[in-house]
This record gives sequence, C-alpha cells and structure tokens, in this order.
Amino acid sequence: MFNKKGFIGMMGPRKIMSIIMGLIFLALGSLPLLNKLGVIGFAMPALPGIVLWILGVGGGIYLIIDGFHEITSMGMGHFAMVASFIVGIVILAFGLIPLLGAAGVIAFALPVIAEIIVNVLFILTGILLVAGGFVGI
Repeated sequence: MFNKKGFIGMMGPRKIMSIIMGLIFLALGSLPLLNKLGVIGFAMPALPGIVLWILGVGGGIYLIIDGFHEITSMGMGHFAMVASFIVGIVILAFGLIPLLGAAGVIAFALPVIAEIIVNVLFILTGILLVAGGFVGI
C-alpha cells in the first residue's frame, strides 16, 4: 500500500497535475452551466476567448497523453482511453483552430459554438482528467 517514500500508491506529479487540471476544467464548465440553469446564484467573471482557447489546447493535449497511459487495460480502462482520445481531440480542435486563425496561420474558423456546448466539453474534460489522475492509485 505504501511505497518506499511513504506515499500511498503511485501518486506522481503527472497524476497530481491531471487531478488539478481536471478540477479546474470542472469548475470552468459546471459553474457557468449551473448559473445559466438557475441552480446557483453567483457567476464567474467571463474569461477572454484566448484564455479559453489556450486552456482548450492544454487540456486536449494533456487528455490525449492521459489516454496513452490508460492503454494497458481492457473493459472500463479501454472505454476511458477511447473517451479521453475523442474528447481530447475535440477540445484540442476547439482551442487550436481559433488560435491559429487569430495568428493568421489558417484562413478558416470554426462556427460559433454555443456556450453550453463549451461548458459540457469542459465538464467532460474535467471528469476524464480527474478519473485519469486516480487510475493506478
């Protein structure tokens, strides 16, 4: 149960970072959605688009990396791997295409995505990152 240094399981820096990023994505996705649905009465200040795009790129890359670490098992681990890859690619595209468009690298842009869809994508990313952080503990 304890390793040589007295820590429980294999809680390395990658797993801790995955959990922290997952909690950030969960907050960024669920708080605006719950406010819009009238469940909570407070709101987060609106983040600039570039911040959301950078978070999308970072979260997508990290989620794809987490997917590679979940390849070892079948069953629920296989489902988490496939879900991590799919959501990671979608959230990466959500962040990367607007960044490249703003920099003038590409000439096309994604259609305006509804705020609720972005919130759901952030919630899915947060859930998968937190779940990936607890795999192997």
